[in-house]
Amino acid sequence: MSVQALKDQAQVLVSQAGAGIVESVNRVLGGRNNQVFKVETTSGGAFALKIYFSHAEDRRDRLGAEYAFCRYAWAEGLRCIPEPVAADHESRAGLYAWVSGSAPDPSQVRNDAIGKVLSFLVGLNGGRHTEAATNLPLASEACLSINAHVETVGNRLDTLIAGLGDDSLERKARQFLNELQEIWNTVRSYVESTTRGDGVGSRQLIQAQQCISPSDLGFHNALVNADGEFTFLDFEYAGWDDPAKLVCDFFHQEKVPVSRAYYNEFRDRLVAGHPAPENEASRIDRLMPVYGVKWLIMRLNEFRPDGAYRRAFADPQENPEERKVSQLEKAHTALEALKAELEETRIL
Repeated sequence: MSVQALKDQAQVLVSQAGAGIVESVNRVLGGRNNQVFKVETTSGGAFALKIYFSHAEDRRDRLGAEYAFCRYAWAEGLRCIPEPVAADHESRAGLYAWVSGSAPDPSQVRNDAIGKVLSFLVGLNGGRHTEAATNLPLASEACLSINAHVETVGNRLDTLIAGLGDDSLERKARQFLNELQEIWNTVRSYVESTTRGDGVGSRQLIQAQQCISPSDLGFHNALVNADGEFTFLDFEYAGWDDPAKLVCDFFHQEKVPVSRAYYNEFRDRLVAGHPAPENEASRIDRLMPVYGVKWLIMRLNEFRPDGAYRRAFADPQENPEERKVSQLEKAHTALEALKAELEETRIL
């Protein structure tokens, strides 16, 4: 899209918001799926213009999910997210208030930061019985039973393996995934053995047992300002989901890792308001190793065509082959850590 076309697109949204005339539009790098631009206006206001990825192999309504989530959260009084300003669904473009800050580093992930995440989640679910909340969609890849979690991760692994080619790098990826497949078989058997016979595996969560989830929640999707206040970002997968998925994803995202020392308290506080919190905590514990495998698979999304398309859309100057090499190296390191974790818990 040309500079002028971007300014025109931004002007449409700025005008919807009654926020003046667009003065400049500048690309902001760092996102992995979408394109983000800083929009400055003659009135002095600044906005984030987000152009959302879409492809024949991935038609998820990323704008619809994120914008609806942000409007709901803002209406609930939450100010730790960017304010939604305007949206153009035909052009897959959303406008949000500009938030200043920098990406947090692991040294900033302390008790107070974890507390702010929990406050955000509690606030999100404070209005769970309102019409606005019930109208939110299911989260992307929502899983409402233990079997659904297992099936989803298994399908991810099968899809990744099936899509590999035969060049030298993809042969290395296949070798890695064959080893991961053996570990996955063990993890899957462990989960099935703990749910066999009582119907727990196939039991679907009713909405009272679900939560409104930001999805892909973590400090990799956050900014922190000079006062130590966090703003959480990127809700294109948000919606109703299993609390177990939220917790397991939160503790497995790798860019700004969260210490497992916070796991028990985080899990227990998140499920405290649910009908049977002890049962929910047990479900989360059972699914943690499943998500250990899932996040290893996700490290190699660059080997999937849809993953490569998203990366090229978000940053066309990134070298895809270099990215594949880097991610495969990281995956090998993460696999050793996962093995150690599974051995400690006697799953392996």
